[in-house]
Amino acid sequence: LPTGGYTEIRNLPAERVVAIPAAIDDRTAAAAMLRGVTAHMLLTRVHPVGTNSTVLVHAAAGGLGLILIEVGSVSYTRAHVFAN
Repeated sequence: LPTGGYTEIRNLPAERVVAIPAAIDDRTAAAAMLRGVTAHMLLTRVHPVGTNSTVLVHAAAGGLGLILIEVGSVSYTRAHVFAN
């Protein structure tokens, strides 16, 4: 499927859509999805993490850092985190 990055409305198959709870505004949902996809790509494609890996997360208190820890918690056993 083409992405249609400049479109306002897009028809997609239901299995490709993520429901957003009414309490979450569009801007927050978009930011969470962007960070979530980034975390997934880092842990699975950029540097695949195995089950007995140790991961170092800089700026763990930020949005991406927190999601890296959550997404990665199913893949690795130890995380070293740094935050200011």
